[in-house]
Amino acid sequence: MKTLQYQVLRYLPDRVSGEFVNLGVVLYDAQDKILRGKFISKIGKISEFFPEVNSRYLIKCIKSIQQSIAEISRQLESEFEFEKYSSLDGITKQVLPKDDSALIFSEVKKTLDINAEVAVSDLFSRFVRIQVTDEDEEIRRDKEVWNKVYKKHFDESGITKHFQHHKVKTQNDELEFDKAWKNGAWNCFESVSFNLNRPDAIKNKVYKWVGKLDELSSATEPVHIYLLSVLPHEHPELNNFITKKIQSKSTDKTKIEIISEEQLEMAAKKIKQEIEQHIQS
Repeated sequence: MKTLQYQVLRYLPDRVSGEFVNLGVVLYDAQDKILRGKFISKIGKISEFFPEVNSRYLIKCIKSIQQSIAEISRQLESEFEFEKYSSLDGITKQVLPKDDSALIFSEVKKTLDINAEVAVSDLFSRFVRIQVTDEDEEIRRDKEVWNKVYKKHFDESGITKHFQHHKVKTQNDELEFDKAWKNGAWNCFESVSFNLNRPDAIKNKVYKWVGKLDELSSATEPVHIYLLSVLPHEHPELNNFITKKIQSKSTDKTKIEIISEEQLEMAAKKIKQEIEQHIQS
């Protein structure tokens, strides 16, 4: 068994939210001077998580990194004495200098294996070529609710341009909202899909939100939480359960409002009027 070093290439467009996706893996055997890299060749589902991504440019950057890794690999394995590297970090810093770009390498970690080729494939499967997990699917669905259902109406109503990022401090945590505006109280918007396949998954998601709203009830400032929702298409019998459970967490200081697709136009009109009244006051 050999001790091998590896790093994961990540796309991290927003360092505030911390959301990222893994794009590839670089592995280094310092003892035998073997360097290997394995990267994605298509953007695929990344654009679903990050709709604003410049796919062509990102793929171009990944290919450039891949070519640089391949070139250094050839130099390490040649008969000539090129630069020696004791740590993989020394190589990846040369390939991708640390700056404010959205592409970063993770910290160096170690793994045990007998073969570098096998190890890099295993790491790629583990960290990059992962089937979409339930949590990933849930995040994707929630983002799609905003991107495909609500965003267009809010943009056309002139609401989106007033949004800003806001952190709500609670008793035990600090919860972030990237769509918020203030008119005395902070109005925070979160998109959420309850349109899941299984009734138990829907209920679990409701209970998860109930816990989050319980925490928000301890906020140090008044807040109005809008859940921009898509309710279950296949299980409409759960609509009442969702609405009752979520809105039961509303208090004088923490107001909770769940908005459905059917209420979208009316809600957008109301929010627009509130913003206009606040600006004029």
